[in-house]
Parts: sequence; C-alpha cells; structure tokens
Amino acid sequence: CGFENPRSPALCGKCAAPLVTPARREVVLRARDVWVAKLIDLSRRNKLLYFRDLKTGTLDLSQCDRTALGNLLRGENVTLANLLPNADEVSASSRANEIRKTALSNLEERGLETLFIACGFATWPATDGGRPAESPVMLAPVALEKRGREGRGLSIRLSGELQINPVLLFSLEREHGLRIAAEVLLEAKGAASEEPLTDPKVVYARLQKAGAGIKDFRVSPRSVLGNFAYQKMAMVKDLQDNLDQIAAHDLVAAIAGDPGARKALRSLGAGESPRNLDLIPPNNEFLVLDADSTQQVAIAGALSLRNGVIYGPPGTGKSQTIANLIAELAARGRRVLFVAEKRAALEVVL
Repeated sequence: CGFENPRSPALCGKCAAPLVTPARREVVLRARDVWVAKLIDLSRRNKLLYFRDLKTGTLDLSQCDRTALGNLLRGENVTLANLLPNADEVSASSRANEIRKTALSNLEERGLETLFIACGFATWPATDGGRPAESPVMLAPVALEKRGREGRGLSIRLSGELQINPVLLFSLEREHGLRIAAEVLLEAKGAASEEPLTDPKVVYARLQKAGAGIKDFRVSPRSVLGNFAYQKMAMVKDLQDNLDQIAAHDLVAAIAGDPGARKALRSLGAGESPRNLDLIPPNNEFLVLDADSTQQVAIAGALSLRNGVIYGPPGTGKSQTIANLIAELAARGRRVLFVAEKRAALEVVL
C-alpha cells in the first residue's frame, strides 16, 4: 500500500505488510532471474528445445496417416496400426509400449503426465554456433491403451487440450525478444467460433509468420510420440507474474539476499532450546515414533510456526520427524499438506 508506519518504518501503516524499497525489489528481481534460468534448462540437454530421436524412447510419426492424426486431434480414438499403416507393426508397437512404460513410471513415481505427441518442430541457428534448435511446437497429451486378447494392439486417444510448447515461447523471447502468446497461436479461425483449434497447419503458419524476423527460422510439420516434461514452467510463470508479492515476502526476500528481510527474520528470536523440551507436559506431547532431542527441537520449531529446513544424511530420521510432526499437528486440529517429488518418499512417511 505504501503507507508509512511511524512505529515500524519497515512495515506499511495500513496493512502491516513489509514495505518494498527499490533496493529490495532489485535484489529480488536479480534472484528471480537466476531462479528462472535454473528452472528452465536452455542447454542442449533439454529435448523440448533441442529434440533428438531416441532408439526406443521416441516414435516418429512423420509418415502417419494425416486423416487418422486429424481424427485423433479432434478427440477420436485411433489405433496405432491406422495411424501408421505403412510402418512395421511389430517394431512400432514395441517402441510405443516402451514409451508407454516410461510414461506410467513418471506418473506413478513422480505424479507427472509426460506422454505427448509433438506436432511440428521449429528450428533456427544457435547463437553459439552449435547444433541448431529443434523445438516441438504443439504438444498433444495422449493416452496409450492396450487392445486385443494379448494386448498386442494399441489405441491412442487425446487425454487433454492441445498446448503450445512453453519452453519454445520462453526461448524465443529470451534469445530474440520475440514475445508470442500461446492463446494467439491456438485461437480458432473464426472470431466468433468457440470450437478449439485442431488443425496444426494453422498454428505452424502463424508461428512461421511471427518468427519471420529470425534468420533461417522455419517450422516443419513433423510429428513424434514421446515423453516430454515441462512442469517447472508453472513455477516459472509464478515467478514472472508475481514479482511484487515475492518481494513483499520476508522469507523469499531473505533467500534472495535482501539484508533488511534477513534482519527482520533474525529479530524473531533464536531457535528452540533442547532444555525447554523437558518442560513439555506428557499430556501435550503426541509423538508416535521415537525422537531424539534434535528431532524434537525441529518439531517444536514447526509447532511454533517457525520456517525451517531439516538437514540429515539418509537414515537419520527425517521421515520419522515428518511423521511425528504430522501427528503433533493433527492432534492440535491443524490440517497438513505433505508433498514430495517422488512417490517413494510419500510411502515411507505413510
């Protein structure tokens, strides 16, 4: 709000939120750009920017039946045999099954839906003189299902809405200053039409026109089935769209390196003392597993709503501490959200 607080110059006098000085905002802005760069890998390891065919991890659909592909993008079920009528059925099915296994593993272990048909590839010369970019344009989320008595046949169906590759758009903006909205590329042909766009050629033409100012920029109509992951782009969008809220948050600003925010957090007092643990009445303690003093200190800090990070090598009781903390919070009527990148970590705590 910007209202000066005479009692605490660091806080707004109207809503008691931290005042964001230009210096603090600049510190957070620099840190934000570093975080975004780390989240989006613009190196040649990122196959959403520098795609490469794999022996078993991708299936080229360049020779697919265009009518079958169009039906698929409109939401109809299509068999792999109909999609690739001239391909070796055994080889194509084998590759598709390997791709399906990887997608199922990503979903079960990490909760990520990574199975897509990449439609169209944009390419342009690399600024470092190396291998040029080859970036998927459209990503169609699909599901592969086994068919037949022995499950040898495969059917493919669209499992979500068509999307524009966000890594492509980010790279074009960062490297060439070309800002393109995904909504513009996917806009239906008719202004009054509410039907979603399902013709990739329209998207290719729009992107080709938008990238006309980039030397040797071109879009090819090739299609590929494979696993692609870009979930970190959601975090990138949050960081880009919420700079003011991020700068106003003492904890995030402190992580970014703002001295004022770090001083404010230090003023909250020291951490919990192990000596105070003996003062907790047994009736107020709800540990469901054994805990040593370091674990109990971590739990006490969380119960007093302090921010913290628990460090420890494997086998030192981090999951036990989380389980104890969930029990302590539940006993106090609190709701707990526990998240982990991999399912194995969830199962250990469960």
